[in-house]
Amino acid sequence: MSYTEHEILMTRMNPRPVRFELNGDKICRLDSAANFVINTPEKPEGIEKIIRLFWDCAPAIRYEVVPFSRRSGAYQVEIGENTVSITAPDRDGVLNALKTLRQLAEEERGVLRFQAYELPCCTIEDEPAMTFRALHVCWFPENQQYQIERAIRYAAYCKYNYVVLETWGVFPFESAPFLCWQDKALDRKELKRIITEAKELGLTIIPQFNILGHASGSRENGGKHVAINRFPEYASLFEPDGWSFCLSNPETRKILSACVTEMYDFFGKPGFFHIGSDEARLLATCRTCRRASRKELVKDHFLHFHDLMAEQGARIMMWHDMLLDKEDPRWNGYIVCGSVKDGLTDLYKELPKDIVICDWQYGYPEGEDGAAPTWATSKFFKENGYDVLVSPCHNLKGFRSLAELAVNEPLMGVLETTWSELDTGLFTTITKGSGIIWSGGNAECLSPKIMDAWAPDDMCMMHHHIRQIENDMGIRDYYAAGRIMLQLPEKIHL
Repeated sequence: MSYTEHEILMTRMNPRPVRFELNGDKICRLDSAANFVINTPEKPEGIEKIIRLFWDCAPAIRYEVVPFSRRSGAYQVEIGENTVSITAPDRDGVLNALKTLRQLAEEERGVLRFQAYELPCCTIEDEPAMTFRALHVCWFPENQQYQIERAIRYAAYCKYNYVVLETWGVFPFESAPFLCWQDKALDRKELKRIITEAKELGLTIIPQFNILGHASGSRENGGKHVAINRFPEYASLFEPDGWSFCLSNPETRKILSACVTEMYDFFGKPGFFHIGSDEARLLATCRTCRRASRKELVKDHFLHFHDLMAEQGARIMMWHDMLLDKEDPRWNGYIVCGSVKDGLTDLYKELPKDIVICDWQYGYPEGEDGAAPTWATSKFFKENGYDVLVSPCHNLKGFRSLAELAVNEPLMGVLETTWSELDTGLFTTITKGSGIIWSGGNAECLSPKIMDAWAPDDMCMMHHHIRQIENDMGIRDYYAAGRIMLQLPEKIHL
């Protein structure tokens, strides 16, 4: 049996819309003769620029003020032979509609060099299952700028509305230059451009800066330390092993406060700031810290940064793992890094409840007799008054189950993690993850192959989408093009 036209066109859209119906076999040509009608409660800004970016045309655009009470990001589209009508509750909804239409559009046929894109006459209705859809991206010294920018743009293309950007020793702090590898420092002007253009595409970038563990600014297994390797005179700001910050040193708080404030301002003062705080090993072990109450040191530390951001109108986000006891049988099968000896496992009772808890769980912890996971850690934090973001990674079964949990509980949303995987795995993760997050795991809105580790047809379409992003960025270099730098190993033995 051959694919129907409807089935073929559905494979082009990611995430897949809730409803898609073809209205005959006519097309709408996207050129200067086309008409766009944008129906929203308030006129959205910058739509002409996005249309020009997506289709290199300047159609007539008419804005109508129309009430539309749906969840933020929802949209309806009606395409006739000469008119594209979009109805949405806000700018995010209009942008989501345009992103879907970009995926659906096809270059005109039967020519050597096409002049315009074409859309099928159709009706589309769509709405996200949750309003907080985030991707966590790490910027390591080894990464090239185009890699990070492409990932951020692709996240926006797939309708994520937040990226948490964790810079690993590469943010060019003016307040603390020793916390950045100077030969790997990001270009401030270029980073500001990326943040601004992401916002134009409907995506807010939230900065992350670790204020507890991961103080080395480097991966745990590498042994590098952004400060002590080059400036050993700053060692007193850290615990003796260098992995965590020294909380009893008042200079530590001064430096970290300056860094957090500088980064928050640089990123345009978004509504959130991620303070990390996972895997804080060998915490409070120096001569001064170990004579104090570890719990009180950490509590005071968290409260300081909570209040620092609250004064700016922002909420802090943090990883969950140090707040639970890994020996507690309630958390068997779940990722938990704290212990009673740390003195932090009751700290959740005393922290402000407007802190967003990011619960990173990377598996599928089945219950007895193969029962589905209960996701006890996420439910625990919700029951104790916190907003919770579930944070899955590669396990698609666990990912989908967590997305369903986020909808059914309900929780605040999803923060998908990627860590060091910024080549072959990242785009697959974004592609599949976006569909799962947008739909809340609803099977009716997912590709039939969403759970397959290898789906060649979906991969071909993903590469098409990535090339569209690369064209936006002006990427023409062989090594920068595509999701991998080299098709073959550098050394091939024949």
